Amino acid sequence: MKATYILGTQLEFELHASTKYRILFYVGALFVILAIFPWNKVGVDGSPFVQVFQRMGLEKAAGVINFVVVTAALSSCNGGIFSSGRILHTLAQSEQAPTWFKHIAPNGIPIRAMMMTVVFLFLGAGLNYFHPSEAFEYLTAAVTFIGILIWLCIIYTHGCFRRRLAERGEAIPHFHALLWPASSFVVAFFLVGVIVILATSNHTQIPVVIGVVLLGLISLGYRLTPGQKKRFQEPVSIVS
Repeated sequence: MKATYILGTQLEFELHASTKYRILFYVGALFVILAIFPWNKVGVDGSPFVQVFQRMGLEKAAGVINFVVVTAALSSCNGGIFSSGRILHTLAQSEQAPTWFKHIAPNGIPIRAMMMTVVFLFLGAGLNYFHPSEAFEYLTAAVTFIGILIWLCIIYTHGCFRRRLAERGEAIPHFHALLWPASSFVVAFFLVGVIVILATSNHTQIPVVIGVVLLGLISLGYRLTPGQKKRFQEPVSIVS
């Protein structure tokens, strides 16, 4: 219990210390961009940061930002291939993904899992090739949709955690969400509203539909993995 309290106190301190910097860099940058460009024009013709410098007449600075953006994109791509391949390989080892992805190449790389990641990467590149004017909006909408799903899962998991604490009669940790469960319902309502906006907009409804279809296919594939087949066939035992 003491270790949990210390961890919660340290987490609270770090979050409070970093909040002001997040407001300064993220919210401040968005404020500057939206003060110059209309919200529905940001990112349509390229990076919003490059557009800001071009509007200010600093063409060389815009080129530097372009170089930074491309470098960051390549770094993110490299990290995404590595992490996604490792995650898919780990899921296959625990029978939560097709066992075909368990294969390890002689050099120690989970080659099949990484190649599957690269296949989806090239789908994004193909989208940019055939629909260059709409690729940015499609990819942004797809990433937003995935991010919203992740946060909805976090909210649901947090609710289950709080209910489990109440059922066991355990004390709520020192560092906890304020105004729960009302705050969770408000955030969930906001996130669902964003999904509705994406699904009803002509420019973003295609990525949302594709995201829903892929989510259904992934869920079905997960249900059909060997580990999940055995799990649903065996009686469930709860350890308290």
